[in-house]
Amino acid sequence: MKRVKDGGGKAVYARPSPFRTSQTELLHLAAGILVFYVVEAPRFLRSGVTTLLSVAGIIALAFVLHELAHKLTAQYHGLWSEFRLDPLGTLISLLTALSPLKLIAPGAVVVFGFRITSENMGKIALAGPLANIVQILVFLFLSQFFPLLRFAVMVNSDLAIFNLIPISILDGQKVFAWSKKAWAAAFATALILWIM
Repeated sequence: MKRVKDGGGKAVYARPSPFRTSQTELLHLAAGILVFYVVEAPRFLRSGVTTLLSVAGIIALAFVLHELAHKLTAQYHGLWSEFRLDPLGTLISLLTALSPLKLIAPGAVVVFGFRITSENMGKIALAGPLANIVQILVFLFLSQFFPLLRFAVMVNSDLAIFNLIPISILDGQKVFAWSKKAWAAAFATALILWIM
């Protein structure tokens, strides 16, 4: 909690502002979206400008909502959090642009603070894939009317299932370390939606 003073000079405690960012974070997020777009957009190069712009919007939404879910959950727990590009992850992502198997991991939300526990880190990690699962459900419905939104379903499905793999650098490991039941439920849901 943040210590502040009320109008009478008495010390009171208040939860930190629910959303804090920086110019650095915004630049890193923009670069992350660009990397994601460079990897995914080549398949749509012959589809016209309108489709390319729509794909850019879909990618930006999937990516930003995933990272924002991590960030806001961390800040809710009173922790400092901002998205940062990872040079190695960015390079690996760009190298897969022309391969059939895409690996898109240009960066991650970095979390610092004195209140870090296995539980809150698990919840922070789970928030990103959950944001993608919600988007999958919304876009599954909307894709009946707008076929391009099937791409939105695919992108969010890939992000959710990939990030829930329980290995050390991914969200899945933190969720698994906190609650195997929460991980299993999230992974099973993401897997079913991914197969669909």
